Amino acid sequence: MLKESSEELEGNDRYEGICVDLIEELAQALHFNYTIKPVPDNAPGKYDPETGRWNGMIGELLEGRADLAISDLTITFEREAVVDFTMQFMNLGISILYRKPTREPPSLFSFLSPLSLRVWLYMAGATMGVSLLMFVLARFTPYEWEPPHPCAPDQEQLQNNFNFLNCIWFCIGSLMQQGCDFLPKAVSTRMVAAMWWFFTLIMISSYTANLAAFLTVERLVFPITSVEDLAAQSSIKYGLYESGSTATFFRTSQIAPYNKMWQVMESQSPTVFHDTEEGIQRVKNDKGNFAYFMESSSIEYHVERDCELSQVGGLLDNKGYGIALPPGSPHRDRISSMILLFQEKGVLQRLITRWWKERRLNDKSECKVALQFCIHSPWTNQLNERLVYMQEQGKLAELKNKWWKNDGAQCSDDRGRSSSAASELDLENVGGVFVCLMGGMVVATLIAVVEFIFHLRDQASDDNTSVLSEMGRELRFILRCHGSTKPARAPPPAERRGSGSHGLVAFNEAAARKHTAAYGDFGTPACLLTGGQWRQGSLTDQSAGGPLTGQQWNQRPTDRSDVTERSAGITDRGGYRERMWRLTFSDGGPGGRQ
Repeated sequence: MLKESSEELEGNDRYEGICVDLIEELAQALHFNYTIKPVPDNAPGKYDPETGRWNGMIGELLEGRADLAISDLTITFEREAVVDFTMQFMNLGISILYRKPTREPPSLFSFLSPLSLRVWLYMAGATMGVSLLMFVLARFTPYEWEPPHPCAPDQEQLQNNFNFLNCIWFCIGSLMQQGCDFLPKAVSTRMVAAMWWFFTLIMISSYTANLAAFLTVERLVFPITSVEDLAAQSSIKYGLYESGSTATFFRTSQIAPYNKMWQVMESQSPTVFHDTEEGIQRVKNDKGNFAYFMESSSIEYHVERDCELSQVGGLLDNKGYGIALPPGSPHRDRISSMILLFQEKGVLQRLITRWWKERRLNDKSECKVALQFCIHSPWTNQLNERLVYMQEQGKLAELKNKWWKNDGAQCSDDRGRSSSAASELDLENVGGVFVCLMGGMVVATLIAVVEFIFHLRDQASDDNTSVLSEMGRELRFILRCHGSTKPARAPPPAERRGSGSHGLVAFNEAAARKHTAAYGDFGTPACLLTGGQWRQGSLTDQSAGGPLTGQQWNQRPTDRSDVTERSAGITDRGGYRERMWRLTFSDGGPGGRQ
């Protein structure tokens, strides 16, 4: 590269770059002088079958006009056959130079971006599934049926708050972190609610965290991410430098995609360029419609200095840069040894850092120079040894860091942000919480079955019926899935006592033939009803010592102990008829007990 200076420079002082620094390190180590001479055609070297001659730096060496050629000169089989190369002082491969895409504008529904479409659909399905299960279990378990007004114990109907619409409202309210105005009471439905709350906690937390990342990180959208993507499409054109090793790689490749891409590049003009700068300029001008194949080291250099450019995909091959010498040169081994020493000592890395990161250069001209020694081929072996030494000492790596890394690295932060762009959460990220939710639903279902069975057992024991008959009656009601109320069942005999001046008495015609029911106050029976007396329509007033006949019942007697019918009705429950009365037992004695 030509050095930028306000003063007029002469000789080797006119040039700078990683190649100049490297040859200077070798000259100091091997004690030789050199003169830099740029190649007239600015080409690394390509064989022309028509003339039978090489151009560029390889031609300069073969025609004896230079003793050493140093540049981004790739070691290839064709070049190795006509000149000698030292060991590689830089490893690289072919990659894709592409214009960095513009920032993606936020969409109208960007708030949906933190979660993938599949996760949103699964969440909607989970909401409906949990709502349906809550509805079924609430009808199944006996503990969700309760009087509409808890302060009035003598109600004839039981109500269930969890109809299907209320279940959906409960799930949506929980998902929105707002809660609901009614809560489950049974263990099974509480289990459903607890697992649903756990599910919503994880999902809302994940969504909120990822939404913050989407709002703070600007996303870059690359239409291509690899050479396979580039080969599979036709909207983005691509090209390369016609005289370099990259063109040779595609032209001679036996891999079908690469060979096909070479045919496409040959057929489209201008796709294969005569100069690398021409290809880079087209990448910038075509605004995402052109990609350029070049060596990764050159891509890294240009990306560091131009924030509009970026590298796409990995390396297509592995190769390296080497120093070319005339065939049979005795100096190759000495230079190779010195390069190896520089590599071990970090010299090469330091040079790369200096010229890739530290330096900010506007001149993008290639470092293609041929060196003419004050003395000729006897220095070749010494150069080779010195290069090996420089590589072993790590000096070659230091040179690379000097000229590649440490100058002009204004694009480093932007590249770091693009690589850490937020990504949507897919089922692989949150699938575990769906599994936990399904497991909780299974446990809740088992608990509901246990509650149902224990309730049937107690009910069958109270009514002196079989568990299967009770189960059939309850299942028929549940499977109707209609209505949120059902008639209240008669309490067991031990509970059939009034509390206060009024009590609700339910007479079961089927059970009355087998049982006697005692009603009264303060634990003392006031009236005794037998099965025969029920059929005859008579009551026995034990406190009065005499029977209450059907005629007295119809006449509503008002003597010392009377029974007043306040309400009567007939209800069909599960296939049997049930009479219900509201009765007032009055005792006009000195105690005033009613």
